[in-house]
Amino acid sequence: MTNDVEIFERQGFLILRNIVPYLNIAMVRSTFLTLCNKLAPELSLGENEQLNDTVFTDKFCALKRRRPDITGAIYDTMQSSLSLIQLVLHPSIVEKVAELLKTSKDDLSNFFRCLRVDVPGNNPNALGWHQDFMATEKAALDASDGVTVWIPLHRVDERGGTLELCVGSHHDRVRDVSVTGGDTQNVSEYINIADRYIEGFQKHCIEAEGGDIVLMSMNTIHRTVQSQIPLMRFTAIGRFFRLSSPEFIYGAPKYTVSRLTSIKEESA
Repeated sequence: MTNDVEIFERQGFLILRNIVPYLNIAMVRSTFLTLCNKLAPELSLGENEQLNDTVFTDKFCALKRRRPDITGAIYDTMQSSLSLIQLVLHPSIVEKVAELLKTSKDDLSNFFRCLRVDVPGNNPNALGWHQDFMATEKAALDASDGVTVWIPLHRVDERGGTLELCVGSHHDRVRDVSVTGGDTQNVSEYINIADRYIEGFQKHCIEAEGGDIVLMSMNTIHRTVQSQIPLMRFTAIGRFFRLSSPEFIYGAPKYTVSRLTSIKEESA
């Protein structure tokens, strides 16, 4: 019987079902709603509010148009929330990452984690074909000793927006890339890969439920599939790297102040 490591090494990713408990997903939702009610009490959100329904989507998107500094602060603050950390570092996830990288848990660095919040329509934050990396300055380094974990908080599919991967694209690192973003405060950086590099690869669109996870090599070429329906999409992402790897980059994360804080200081 083919095991998880063999599947992962052959296709560059692995889909596992019912890995994350509902409680961890509910905690992330609760934290998000708490921040919304603190910074935008006029939304009058209840504790049982669903994040990916039309009512919440309409309220949040209207707030984003009216006060992007507030929605930006909510997004930024979620990245360091305990609920997100506990979700990404759930023991079942960490153990599987260690298994796929053929190492022990104490040899792992979780150097990056985030909650993606994708709004419907033409999303400027949608990512084209790219590979993941530890640092912009070393974007061309081989990342075969790294694993990205993609965690949908609710059902995702091609119609509602998801992740699309190039099957078997993890065997090589694309060196001829351009890095965009990151020039201003709180703007993501990502690698752009020309379409010619993805020709010939079979494409796989993820269809999953909340609690499922996708583990992929950081070398696997992938992209965002934008939603065709008027609902927000919430996914958590964690990136892990083997500390003992010769490609590991030593460093530390930096806390970034949201624009809302600067605006409050200027008006004080």
